[in-house]
Amino acid sequence: MKPIKGGKHPVQKNEVDEMLKLMADMLNGGMGKPKPNTTGISYSSLILQLIKPYQQSTENMPVEELEYLLDMGMTAWNLSVYKQQSDFLYQSYLQAVNSTGLMDKAGEKLLKQLEADKEKLFGQYNDMLLEDFEITEDANGRSVINIISKPVDNFLQESLMGGLAGDTFEPSDDKEDNFMEEEDDELPPYVLPVINRNVVIIKPRAPFMDWLRKMYFPEEPPQLSGESTVYLLPEYETVKETEKYVKKNFDRIFGSELWSWDTEEKNWPAKRNYKLFTEWFDIKFSCMAYDMANYPVIKD
Repeated sequence: MKPIKGGKHPVQKNEVDEMLKLMADMLNGGMGKPKPNTTGISYSSLILQLIKPYQQSTENMPVEELEYLLDMGMTAWNLSVYKQQSDFLYQSYLQAVNSTGLMDKAGEKLLKQLEADKEKLFGQYNDMLLEDFEITEDANGRSVINIISKPVDNFLQESLMGGLAGDTFEPSDDKEDNFMEEEDDELPPYVLPVINRNVVIIKPRAPFMDWLRKMYFPEEPPQLSGESTVYLLPEYETVKETEKYVKKNFDRIFGSELWSWDTEEKNWPAKRNYKLFTEWFDIKFSCMAYDMANYPVIKD
């Protein structure tokens, strides 16, 4: 989860006052340059302890499950640290998490449990955890997690100052650029607007049709239809990043496909992992989504 930066959402007067007060406190504190973590604390180890009770796999945890739990654990950790600093920061960060649209009811429940565990077990540790983490293997083939932490004061200072710097806007003096902006309406009809979403196309394979036949059509042989389902994803620059996102969120898509045929989750496959997902569905990615309609997208 990236730090919240100013200018990305409308704010009320009390929020502005709170932000100004926070900045004033930071500047008056004279924090100076960021200091490295010399405490000897392994935040990677702490996060692994935090998420361990929630892992579903007893041995050889799939990397996608580990990535998901790490994301949730780090988000819960930072929420707890924000809560210690300011209710305004906590509510703003929580709002940013919820506004991504990536959190289902199970995820919300897990996040609350992880946040409560962090406060109970590791309340004395208040470094912020940066978004990027790395999973590697040691010589014995075991997963090694590398998480970067930063003192909360330094993290807030950089986030707020970065947000202010990012909000500046200078009009272009380039006459050619301005001319092109004015001529946008004259572009040919085959120059289409690109929406800020990536795309994954899901098409059922034979195992899905086998499950469907056993549930509803036991007398008919499974037949693959030509129909596919399109899911709009957050915008990423590369297919690799899009694929990584789907690996973390595959069960939402898996559940959506199953739910469209059977709303009784007890009838679904009990152990749904990414390997099973790729066996049940063909998956195609695209980083470009064009909009040919001239009216807003409506979510039902």
